[in-house]
Amino acid sequence: MVSGDLQQLITLLIQFVTVVLAYAILLLYVNYLWIFYKDTQVGYYFVKNYSGSHFFPVLLELNQNLLYLSFRSTLGVLINCLLIGLAVQALAIRRYFYDGHGILHRLCWIMTLTAITASNIFDFNYPLTFYSGIVLYFIPVCCLLGTCLKFTAKCAPEISLGAQIINDLKEVVRVARIRNAMRNIDE
Repeated sequence: MVSGDLQQLITLLIQFVTVVLAYAILLLYVNYLWIFYKDTQVGYYFVKNYSGSHFFPVLLELNQNLLYLSFRSTLGVLINCLLIGLAVQALAIRRYFYDGHGILHRLCWIMTLTAITASNIFDFNYPLTFYSGIVLYFIPVCCLLGTCLKFTAKCAPEISLGAQIINDLKEVVRVARIRNAMRNIDE
């Protein structure tokens, strides 16, 4: 039998590899669509007149190794999801604002994490603009956010849990002092 934490880690790693491969296939498909679109008359006009678009840095990245691009962007999302998951777990935000809420609430979490990841706070090597980063990171965030939050919920305690343990220990010490005082009075 595999322990719960190890099983969560294995699940996270399997999902990460699956997202990397599926996202590489999706990027390959988008790259082929872009190649075909550029060869049309409308595509030629678009490239000629809108080359300053926010989508073009993503397309320039697509000319690179797609598996590496998929791995790199998904790894950045994974790191950001885990860091933010640890923060929201420690501050007990996840319990109140993520667990038990519907799809609309989770979409707000996805958009927030996508914006944080796209702002290049944690990954300074991408020459992407904020808007092209949103396009690039949206799908990996959708796929990994739930698993990362479940993983951090299993691995990291909440601060309120730590405060509760400290209060329980204070209560044990208080009861022990009362019992000792009662023993001293009986003697």
